[in-house]
Amino acid sequence: MIQPQRLRRSVGVGIAGGLVTGLLLLTSCAETPNRAIQVPITEAPKSPAVPRVAYSVAGTRPIVEPVKRQGPGGPLDRFFTQLDGLDTHRQGRSVSILQFGDSHTAGDRFSGRLRELFQERFGNSGRGVLPPGTPFGYFRPTGAQVQMSGGWLATTSWGTKAGSGPFGISGFSVSTAKAGQSLVLTSTDPAGFDAAVIETLARPGGGTADIKVDGAPVYTLATQAESLRGARLDLPVTKGARRLELIARGDGPVEVIGWGVTRDDPGVVYESHGTVGATVSLLEKWDEALAGWQLAERDPALIVLAFGTNEGFGNRLVEADYEAAFEGRIKYLKSAAPNADIIVVGPPDANRVASLKGCTPARAKGWAANERGCAWVTPANVAVVRGMQKKVAERQGLRFWDWSLVMGGAGGAQRWTETNPPLMHTDRVHQKPEGYAKSAEVLFESLMADYSAWKSRPLAALPN
Repeated sequence: MIQPQRLRRSVGVGIAGGLVTGLLLLTSCAETPNRAIQVPITEAPKSPAVPRVAYSVAGTRPIVEPVKRQGPGGPLDRFFTQLDGLDTHRQGRSVSILQFGDSHTAGDRFSGRLRELFQERFGNSGRGVLPPGTPFGYFRPTGAQVQMSGGWLATTSWGTKAGSGPFGISGFSVSTAKAGQSLVLTSTDPAGFDAAVIETLARPGGGTADIKVDGAPVYTLATQAESLRGARLDLPVTKGARRLELIARGDGPVEVIGWGVTRDDPGVVYESHGTVGATVSLLEKWDEALAGWQLAERDPALIVLAFGTNEGFGNRLVEADYEAAFEGRIKYLKSAAPNADIIVVGPPDANRVASLKGCTPARAKGWAANERGCAWVTPANVAVVRGMQKKVAERQGLRFWDWSLVMGGAGGAQRWTETNPPLMHTDRVHQKPEGYAKSAEVLFESLMADYSAWKSRPLAALPN
């Protein structure tokens, strides 16, 4: 069942005095035999004979230089260069896309449809890493079914019930110290998977878990370490596997911060992480050492930022503060993921009832541009947030996409509730699967039009 092992890397996220808040310096690249972190249940393959682990921050990959074409460069040239590598079979490894956002991303219907479209066009490298277990109610990811037994504790980085962390890019963790507690991931991809990924927090006294694939025990994962650190297991398995299972032994706490499945076939991995109710400040909850290591491991070609609805519904928006916070997170992502181009997705239209006394959803009639009557209205700050995001994106040289235009602009949420079939839920905030699919298709078509235009430009002349 086990194929030749890949390296499992880890990064320290805390020391005795507290969490490390910045990226750690790359330590020695020397590899040491893995005596405590992972122990094979069955005989390890002869090449390599012993699984190994490197206790260091994952180094960034070589910088991807975009193919030079005639005319001015564009905000997605580096991303298009990697897609072209798949098109021309010059790139053997997968192209990674990461999406971060609020509930529109957490539902995984918008990102799920984008995943389908990119993989249909450029090849399928698997579902990628998901948030761990079932981190919140109604978690229904596309491409996989997940189950979590009742003895796990799910912790979030966001809201009044936020835990202390540290948190990585998913913003969630699940933990247990009880024997027999399980996490199960079943791939719904017809081709299954041929590699599993499990990200944990290793710590002094950390427990172990048995890993099963299609019901057969294949590995023992130990989370014991000398200090608190992130750890990643990449486990190749027999091609076409369907079910991944992690079962805690109860000999200490096991804390999972991400897991998923991939394929060795060249193509796209589209990974999405969203949190209900979040604003872009969600990214400030990351432990920068832990998140920086995770981003370096993935080396994304594209990052999709999809925030703004919750900021726009708030009544305490300070424009200068929000603009600075949004730009600060973009600068961090540029630094942590230097090979990634970034798309800023401005918030879709979303409506609420006017704030008139006695105005309820049942009484609201149609959509109005102001709150003078009992009607559905678009909060004024939604447009303000969208405008600030666009300004920051242009200043940073990023691609901006206005989601609301797919819906016809202001009042689109109300109009989408009146279509047959409806494209919007009656809350006028969240789209139905058909609405998210339509939104994703419009964005994908726009990106592919830009990609085709990029490919059609002649190559720039090489310098003499």
